Amino acid sequence: MNATEQRRAWRQALLSVLVFSGSAVVFAAIRAQPDGADEVKIPLAALRSSAGELLLWRGVRPSLPAVFNSAFGKQQLTSIVSTRDNIEKLRPENRTLGMLRSELREHSAALVDAAGAIAHGSTASSAAPGPLLGLQQRLQRAEASLANVRSQ
Repeated sequence: MNATEQRRAWRQALLSVLVFSGSAVVFAAIRAQPDGADEVKIPLAALRSSAGELLLWRGVRPSLPAVFNSAFGKQQLTSIVSTRDNIEKLRPENRTLGMLRSELREHSAALVDAAGAIAHGSTASSAAPGPLLGLQQRLQRAEASLANVRSQ
């Protein structure tokens, strides 16, 4: 290898290192940004959907086999716990979103109780229509307040 080829190889290696380093810095900067309304909306919609599914289940539960009811409860429990984990990872960009995150934590805990009761074949009050309907309404109000945060 002559000197020209050697210099070219070093330049290419240096350029590769610079591109990789620059990409890593950009990725880290993007990840360090706080989460905005769009990022909070995702787990909020997932919790609202779960509350709606639990409400629908209450209406058809008597006509379904116990095995299905148990599997449904376990599936909902897994989904809600996953959403709760995503809520814990949020880094809200302002106080309003931080308060909404705290509210979502409370709502996810109530849904975990309801889905857990269903998964274990219980007809506990946490899975009763009244509390589930109230929870779904609170989640709808939270979603409406999130729309207001976005427009600020």
